Amino acid sequence: AAGVAVTSSTATVLLISPGVLRPMDLDFGLPHLVSIGGYLRQHLRARVEIIDLCYEGGDPEHLSRLLTSRGPFTVIGLSCYSSFDYLRCLAVGRFLKRLFPDTPLVAGGYHASALPEDLLFEGSPIDAVVRGEGERPFRQIVETLLGGGRPEALYDRDLPEHLDELPPYDWALLNRYWPRALELGRKLQVYLSRGCPYHCTFCMERAKSGYAWRAYSPERAVDELKRLGRFTDLSQWVVNLADPLFGWQRAWRREVLEGILSGHEGARLNATL
Repeated sequence: AAGVAVTSSTATVLLISPGVLRPMDLDFGLPHLVSIGGYLRQHLRARVEIIDLCYEGGDPEHLSRLLTSRGPFTVIGLSCYSSFDYLRCLAVGRFLKRLFPDTPLVAGGYHASALPEDLLFEGSPIDAVVRGEGERPFRQIVETLLGGGRPEALYDRDLPEHLDELPPYDWALLNRYWPRALELGRKLQVYLSRGCPYHCTFCMERAKSGYAWRAYSPERAVDELKRLGRFTDLSQWVVNLADPLFGWQRAWRREVLEGILSGHEGARLNATL
């Protein structure tokens, strides 16, 4: 494939989830990629494509045709969400590098945040790693590329302190999958807060968010669910509030839960907290 042109004033960004080996009882939604994509749309007017390999099958020819039809890309972001994804991310990264050899490939997620050196070795297909949450660093990477520069190898944490500053979830970024979403996943995933103040040794959350718990304001959190309910019929879903530590602040938790109850009277809304 042809290399990417970075002289354009508008970026084209591919955000890709590597999928899972056995797609059973899946969550649908990819809210972490949807949030990054919406942020880039708002601040840079970027064209953003999200591809979830859970739902594309294992045919490399199909994937090649799909991606080349959407490109060329200014940058590609690859979610190395957990250590279970690590080897698959490297395989997908090598596939992407063969397809787009001149396009920078950036990895993020829990494994990338905890062990960036696992992805930045000599000969790796990964050009850069974002530690922590991706909105601000990914914007910096795109702006660098549009200015004719190259990304750094490692971007450290740059966390939005107030989540209400982020744009609303742009669920239209998943339009490729919405027509058959109920066939693809049983639970609909969304985040209303980030981070955790506890120091559990088994958990990688601290590698991504440090020890700071941050949340949408209660009003914004409830509004995000209402917006999601206008996008799809929530009575058909189990809604998975997949926060690392939902409702750490008791007053916040009560206000959000009361808002959910008052906002969905008579609806069959099941929340996995």
